[in-house]
Amino acid sequence: MRFLFLSSLLVFFLMGFNAKADEVRRVQVSDFGGDMERFYRDFAQTPVIVTGVYENDEFLSSLTLSKVESDFGNQIIHGYQRKNDAGGRIREEIPADVFFRDLKQGASKYYVFDHAVSESPFAGKIRIPLFLDSNWLDESYGFNLTLSGKGSFTPMHEDGSGEQAWMYLVVGEKHWTIYSPKCRPLVWDSLFKNFYNPRRSDPQSYPFLSCAEAEKLTAVAKGGDLIFLPPGWLHQVETTEDSFGLGGNIVNEFQAYESVRTGLNEKSHAIRHDFDLLGLLKQNESLSRTNYGRVQIERAIQLGKEWLKQVRNKSDILLQRIAGTGSPGERGEMIE
Repeated sequence: MRFLFLSSLLVFFLMGFNAKADEVRRVQVSDFGGDMERFYRDFAQTPVIVTGVYENDEFLSSLTLSKVESDFGNQIIHGYQRKNDAGGRIREEIPADVFFRDLKQGASKYYVFDHAVSESPFAGKIRIPLFLDSNWLDESYGFNLTLSGKGSFTPMHEDGSGEQAWMYLVVGEKHWTIYSPKCRPLVWDSLFKNFYNPRRSDPQSYPFLSCAEAEKLTAVAKGGDLIFLPPGWLHQVETTEDSFGLGGNIVNEFQAYESVRTGLNEKSHAIRHDFDLLGLLKQNESLSRTNYGRVQIERAIQLGKEWLKQVRNKSDILLQRIAGTGSPGERGEMIE
């Protein structure tokens, strides 16, 4: 048994030194007719770039960074300071004229990724793609603007709490590096709870990094591309041209099982959640619109019950530490 384990480990290392990263697959929205269930069933199990989503949208087709700047005028933009690490971010209110002035000078101090569309000049002018318009989360998660200058870098992370993620790039270019959920232990520092950051981390602290590199996907998203990530897929993003886009996070019936599996993995590592995932599941289980979704919800509920049973068998103290604040929903009592 020990020999087999060591042999498998050696194969992973050899793959890491010789493998060429695969590219994220591309599909046309016409390949699934814009149908929600078909998208999730046939295309959304792995990251995918969808093209043609807004090809008939005259407003978005004519939108440029200059037009975005003009429309925002003297308004306030919600953003964050550009840093090379994902920790310690503080959301700030930035005068739009200051942001765009710095952006044009190539010295932008900030980037924007969660300014709600509903709080922008584009409220009512842009719609969420129909095949992504099923969301248990509120609008603050589900539909936001992204503005980032050339050179902006978001280090490796996953969209937490079991969320799906999507971004439609209106103008610009972004380079994505993506890792599947099974690579998580290979690029995760369990002591300091950090993912590997190529601009800051010491590779020697991540001895299985080469194994993850053998499994990674890459993507170059340009204006007109929508990139979708299922729950738990790790990613880092480099902005290579000044960019503007739309995006959001989703939790819904179609990937309920993967959301819960990812979310419980995070809880087992004592990572804070932004909302009560198990309570959200219970709240929406009866609202499923499709048989496919009902199956995902049933599997998710069963997984949650089994996880809680296993955790309780370990320690009641451990349960309180990793299951959340101790409120009924966070402790999982709502799904029993």
